[in-house]
Amino acid sequence: MGNERIKILALFALLSSGILLPYLITDTGFVEETQTAIISLDEGSLTIWEDEDWELQGWPGNGTEISPYLVENMTLTSFDIHYSTVFFEVRNCSCDVQVYIDQTINGIIEYSTFNDRLFIDDCSNLMISNVTFERSPIDQISEDILFIGLSTNITVEDCIIRESTKYGLNIEGSTNCTIRRNRISNCGMLNYVTPIMAMASSSPEIHASSFDMSQYSYPSGGGLHIKDSLMCFIYDNTISNNIGYAIYCHRTNNSEINSNFEEYNGYKATFTYCNKNELGDNTFNSGLALLSSTAFILERNEIGSKGLSLIGGLSDVLHSVTNNSVNSKPLLFVVNESDTTYSNTEYGQIFVVNSNRVSLSQIDVSESAPSINILYSPFCVISEVVCSSIVIDHSNKSEVHNSIITGGSIGIDCRSSPECQINNNTIRETIIGIRIGYFSFESLIQNNKVIDVSTHGITIDSHYCIVENNTVSGCATPVVDTHWGITFNYAGIIIYASNCQITNNNVTNNHGYGIWVHSYGSNNTLYLNLLSGNPEGNGRSDGEGNQWDNGIDTGNYWGDWSGVGVYNVPGNEGCVDRFPNGTSSSLISITAATIMLSAGFSFIIIGLVIVRIVKFNTQNK
Repeated sequence: MGNERIKILALFALLSSGILLPYLITDTGFVEETQTAIISLDEGSLTIWEDEDWELQGWPGNGTEISPYLVENMTLTSFDIHYSTVFFEVRNCSCDVQVYIDQTINGIIEYSTFNDRLFIDDCSNLMISNVTFERSPIDQISEDILFIGLSTNITVEDCIIRESTKYGLNIEGSTNCTIRRNRISNCGMLNYVTPIMAMASSSPEIHASSFDMSQYSYPSGGGLHIKDSLMCFIYDNTISNNIGYAIYCHRTNNSEINSNFEEYNGYKATFTYCNKNELGDNTFNSGLALLSSTAFILERNEIGSKGLSLIGGLSDVLHSVTNNSVNSKPLLFVVNESDTTYSNTEYGQIFVVNSNRVSLSQIDVSESAPSINILYSPFCVISEVVCSSIVIDHSNKSEVHNSIITGGSIGIDCRSSPECQINNNTIRETIIGIRIGYFSFESLIQNNKVIDVSTHGITIDSHYCIVENNTVSGCATPVVDTHWGITFNYAGIIIYASNCQITNNNVTNNHGYGIWVHSYGSNNTLYLNLLSGNPEGNGRSDGEGNQWDNGIDTGNYWGDWSGVGVYNVPGNEGCVDRFPNGTSSSLISITAATIMLSAGFSFIIIGLVIVRIVKFNTQNK
């Protein structure tokens, strides 16, 4: 009896512990119902703080590469994964809240939809595949919709990324990331500013009075941003219709950007302070800019009409550039050459880098900007070309003559290039016609025609220049800032420099000032200039020690001179042209008045004589 009791107690203990339960209950379905209860999770909540949470919360799988923990077919109301090292997969889910994944490895998110930000920080071996990221149009918080920071081996592929108010995809401080076959569009935002704010943020080489005030807004953000990263692989992406940049890379090195297509973006694809990146087989329809970046390899890229921009020191413009095109025409990149000539050809864009005595003649480069770039290449000659703009940078004693320049930002721009000669050119419909920038001393600007330029026709920033025999008309349209009630005026010729000679120029019928010596300008000499029909003032002098005649007997021709005495030049300086001349129109009006006055006196004298005769005859009778 005692043994039977012991057997019954043992059987009860085994049943209670569940050891024999699978063996005793096989057909009732009780085991299946128990398993279902285990995985019936809190609907929509995914919050992981350590590896054990996957199992404790009942997610199916075991965290191995073969059987990862699986989250699928759910609408997630929370999504946070921290400190996870096991394998997991999120599939066919949607999420309307911000997602945070940090210090996590070995995960896949695929075939899902996110309507808010995904933030990945300090992670590795993650893949984001076939995911749609799209923020609400009314959400104006300036954040990236997909952010990857301080991570390695992150792959983003076949995703749709759109409607971010900052960058669509932002990668910072990361290594060995692969971004492929994604479509990024409609990202960035437009920031509205006043002209005063725009001036404050402009390049120091752009003076307040020469800044283009026609635009009161600027784009920010854009498609793809990569910062402080290494060995990234960016290929086969389509980046279009973004308000800001297509691609913006900053301090990103040893990366490959291949076979990407971009168009209709606010800014060029831009690389700043980057090193040893390879760009191949891309289409940059919005243009490409390498700023203070070194040792790039550019091969077989198509660059749109905005062209390639290179800015920086000599090491920043020495790149390997082969078989590229601009606006479907060859990009000519001349480097380390001397005494060579290129002529009678059509190019999309031209760069002459670290060369000497290179001649460009009878070339059409009319559909890109900046069209011709002479960089660190002295004694170069540009003649009889048709283009939209010419940049001469650190290239002393270079020449531009007999060329037609239309539609660019600055028609001819000399920077740190002394003793250049700019003569017999026609510049039309640019923002600034000719600018002789800083450290371009003793340059000669002669016999040019500058017509219908929106701001300053000719800008002189360097000392000891000669500006003579130029014709400037239809330029200098004032811009009114209605918000601040301020008018920004421009001039046919503006002088910011000292000791320049401004003579024999025809500056007529502009929309602002004729010749304006700015407050920075001093000790300049101006005479024999024809100044007429400039509604803000034919002349203005705000500097110090400027002289508006030759000091002996010759001044300028003023359309508004009274014909009597000296001409008082408007401005803070209180200058006087001691030997003014009238223009043909003013002389005609003065002559006509003199004739009428003389005729009036004659009629009075004749009348008096007649009266005396009549009186004499009456008395004698």
